[in-house]
Amino acid sequence: MNRPRVLVTGGSGFVGGTVVPLLRSAGVRVRVLAHRRSPAAGPRVEVVEGDLTDPATLRGICRDVDCVLHLASYIGKDEERCEAVNVDGTRHLVAEAGRAWAGSCS
Repeated sequence: MNRPRVLVTGGSGFVGGTVVPLLRSAGVRVRVLAHRRSPAAGPRVEVVEGDLTDPATLRGICRDVDCVLHLASYIGKDEERCEAVNVDGTRHLVAEAGRAWAGSCS
């Protein structure tokens, strides 16, 4: 049986750190986008380094995934960084997912 593959952003954060082990225990193959703090790789977990604020590092991140769980966020006081991660970073991720989806439909 072909298990689903899920991309998780924010996999080492508060929410993602709980979600990734749950997905693994359910038999889901997980690809984690890691930035700075890297979650532990293990069975069914692929860790890929990247930065939501740098679209070039996201190239191919959504290839061969069935679902994206975007759990990354910045909640500090730096308004510019907040916008760069939460707004622009989300746009970059959505654009990359769109490229992957369009490529799978051709």
